[in-house]
Amino acid sequence: MKNRFEKGQIRVPMRLQNGTWVAFPNGEPLKLRDGAIADLMVGINTIEDNVFLKNAKRKSFHRIFDVGTPLLVELSIREELDYGLEEHFVEYPNRSFSGRSTSWSYSANLTGAKFVAVEIVPYDYPCHLRGIPNDLGIYLELQGRIPHALRLQGGIRLPHDGTIVRSLNHALTKLSEAYETQRISHSGNVYTQMYYQELDGRWHPLESLRNPNLGLLQEQPHFAECWRGIEYALAND
Repeated sequence: MKNRFEKGQIRVPMRLQNGTWVAFPNGEPLKLRDGAIADLMVGINTIEDNVFLKNAKRKSFHRIFDVGTPLLVELSIREELDYGLEEHFVEYPNRSFSGRSTSWSYSANLTGAKFVAVEIVPYDYPCHLRGIPNDLGIYLELQGRIPHALRLQGGIRLPHDGTIVRSLNHALTKLSEAYETQRISHSGNVYTQMYYQELDGRWHPLESLRNPNLGLLQEQPHFAECWRGIEYALAND
């Protein structure tokens, strides 16, 4: 996995000293250009504003994909497959996979890497996690203003047998059992092995939604529009 700071970002330890943030440990003020954006990570016990702390810890859910949205699942094929499974492979040219907007590595060029498409569909027994609306789709869960996870309200239809499962993790496990027969364990990471398609046709890993680079949202116009809606909802809640 590539370092997420490769695109010119660095992590700078800071300390609050007499009301001013200074570099730690030398205590020198950090000179930055106007408009610089940074993530500030502090201990909960150092926050004195209880209202701010309550809002920062509050969970909210925001729909980013509707029913019918396709996702690609990356699988590593090392052994001969059962008859008929190969017909569900989706062949996309490697250039359709963008590496510009995120720093996560893509394995589309690796030997044995294949892709199958799954679809968000209605489900008779949708998820009833506290706080998730009843409207079907995939939701981005935030804690305060920080993306935390993706939650499915509905189902995922698998292409090879038509089975509908109720979670992204279960979908990945079932596909691995069918296609990655060389593996002993069929667990995986949905954020790095599942992709969504942006408006320009490029595919991005779901990790780019859970851990977005907000400075490069112009390369993810669909998510950028969703994020503007999220910010508006949070500001007017």
